[in-house]
Amino acid sequence: MVVNNDSILIKVKCAECGAEFEMDATRMTWRQRYELEQGKLPRLCRACYITQKRAEEARAIDALNAELPALTGSEKQIAWAKQIRAKYYFTLQQTGDEHIQVALMPTESKWWIDNRNMLSDNNRRYG
Repeated sequence: MVVNNDSILIKVKCAECGAEFEMDATRMTWRQRYELEQGKLPRLCRACYITQKRAEEARAIDALNAELPALTGSEKQIAWAKQIRAKYYFTLQQTGDEHIQVALMPTESKWWIDNRNMLSDNNRRYG
């Protein structure tokens, strides 16, 4: 454990890749710090955390798109449009919009790609 200018840094080993990194433990209880140092509280390094979050997001997008009408277009267009449509859906869901299914009706990938900026502007406005 290292104490620097009012912060407490603990060396931790990533539970996924085994890389060592420092974690700010300033706001942790002494018990949490002890368990973290002993390896009883598994933690992920930044790279593994980001990889895990991206995988979770991809699974959520796939699950959602399995329930929605199929998109048309090239393989690349469909992959991109699925991401745009899913992010828009999750934003509408968070805002409590009752017209989610109507908003997701367009099935042409090109429509989702061409309107992505308008959709993200609405996300900022309502989200």
